[in-house]
Amino acid sequence: MLTAVLLVLMILGLYSLFVFGYGGFWTVLIIVVSISGIVLKLLLKKLPGKIINVILLVFIVVGAFSVTRLEAAEPEISIYDYTYDVIDVEEQVIYGKSKADSSLKKLEKKYGENDTTIMLHAYLEALDGNMEEAYALMDSCKRKTTIEYYSRMNSLLMLDLNMDNDTRDSKLYKMYLEAAEYQPYWDRGQQMAGILLFENKEYDRAIYYLQWAYTLNEEDTDTLYYLGALFYEIGDQEAALYYFKEALDYDASEAIKSGIAWYLDQMRKEEVDGEL
Repeated sequence: MLTAVLLVLMILGLYSLFVFGYGGFWTVLIIVVSISGIVLKLLLKKLPGKIINVILLVFIVVGAFSVTRLEAAEPEISIYDYTYDVIDVEEQVIYGKSKADSSLKKLEKKYGENDTTIMLHAYLEALDGNMEEAYALMDSCKRKTTIEYYSRMNSLLMLDLNMDNDTRDSKLYKMYLEAAEYQPYWDRGQQMAGILLFENKEYDRAIYYLQWAYTLNEEDTDTLYYLGALFYEIGDQEAALYYFKEALDYDASEAIKSGIAWYLDQMRKEEVDGEL
């Protein structure tokens, strides 16, 4: 009778593993316990029947308990699929599509809640004008020093129409200086730290971040422009001209071209004044 129970447990374990896809410790334990019990009975058949039954009963109890702990094996999550799904939902959120909220909930159901989904919820709240809720969601994130976090927070600050420019600039200033510290190889973070320091006339500090941003990405025309402007402000026109030329060579935007034209005009005026 007890042997038959062990046989049933063994079949149940194998069936669960290969048919239902249940995996993990408890499934393996059921199979091992049931097979071990049957083998032990064959090996210990010379022992008194009561002792054998007690041993088999112990194996059966362990096997039966294992059955109650069976859980379906977690499906393997493909990084490619996850990234693709996040990008798809992100596009819906950013462009304010009507199904963005439901798509985001499906994403959470499929992969679970995480900082990425929390920040996307925050962005949706910001789009609806619920800035207090948006900031509260951002504050609930577990990791607040990631590139994604800084990028999302930048977007929220830009969407906050109730915030005055001075307050926004102050928050961006603090945030990007922090980002530059925690993410030293993020060229955008280094660039923004340098730009904000430049605009705050902290030239000695700005030059460090802008030159590091340039090292990380030598073709970024914003970095090149601000390096040119910075060197102009500290009196090194030769270096300023070098970076302005680099910016123009990398097809700078019209706004940057206009800024460069202004600085070049200033240089020409200073040259004429010097000759006079």
